[in-house]
Amino acid sequence: MLCPRIGWGVPWPGAVPGRRIEIEALTRHLAERGIEPRISPTIISVLLVGISGVLSREATLGLTLGHDEVEALIEEALRHFEAAKSRTHET
Repeated sequence: MLCPRIGWGVPWPGAVPGRRIEIEALTRHLAERGIEPRISPTIISVLLVGISGVLSREATLGLTLGHDEVEALIEEALRHFEAAKSRTHET
């Protein structure tokens, strides 16, 4: 990534702490619900940021082919997390 003030390979100021906050919040959120993710919260964070960025940029260009499928996949994952949350509160 290019930081205009710094150059290639140097993260934007605040980017690393921001990513750490996201990862810690996601880790805590999953743990509180008794969810053991199959992929690490770090990967989940990167994927969510990447997917949202791509969908946003493509929609701006008028390209939305496949977006419904991606959104359906994310909705299914959220339903899975909610179901896990419900199961934890029942016990």
